[in-house]
Amino acid sequence: LALLDELARANRDAAIDVAVAKGQLLADADDFPAALASLDAALVRHPGHPNLLYQRAMLLDRSGKLRESLKAFDALLKSRPGDATVQNALGYTLADRRQQLPRAEQLIRDAVAARPDNAAFLDSLGWVLYRRGDARAAAPWLERAWRLSQEAEIAAHWGEVLWASGAQSEARTVWARALARTPDSGPLRATIERFTGKPVPAASASPAQ
Repeated sequence: LALLDELARANRDAAIDVAVAKGQLLADADDFPAALASLDAALVRHPGHPNLLYQRAMLLDRSGKLRESLKAFDALLKSRPGDATVQNALGYTLADRRQQLPRAEQLIRDAVAARPDNAAFLDSLGWVLYRRGDARAAAPWLERAWRLSQEAEIAAHWGEVLWASGAQSEARTVWARALARTPDSGPLRATIERFTGKPVPAASASPAQ
């Protein structure tokens, strides 16, 4: 935090990026009240800045304040109609929490139409289709998202859909590859443990150079 504050003092143009980074850092340390307070303070200095409002909505969801998060996303989307990033974020949040699934799918499809090769958007579309009970339709979108980015959370989603479709061996392969790339991913490890019923061994420490 001190280093980020030093960067902000040395480079005023980095103020927004620093504020977002501080919020994420505090949230990663599970200090959500401090994270939200930091973003609120930044919004006093930079009223209505969309990056700060977006990050605040994301952190509200992460902190368990779903209703407030959805309200914040709706307000941001109202001020930025057609913003694909906001459409995807709101749609994914609704889908992940099993809320307003038809609306969630439409928001995500609008985002994908605007940016058809965005892996995060494709992952969201697969996820909302799965949440709506159509694992077969979800799988190709998730597979494509994984091949574009190979992010651990996408692998967690794709593996879950494969598992639910009866392709458990394929799911294990996807998870193993993702775990080898990102062994400390919380969402990935939680998904593997939930479906296999076995704890995922902790990643080995790298030898000293």
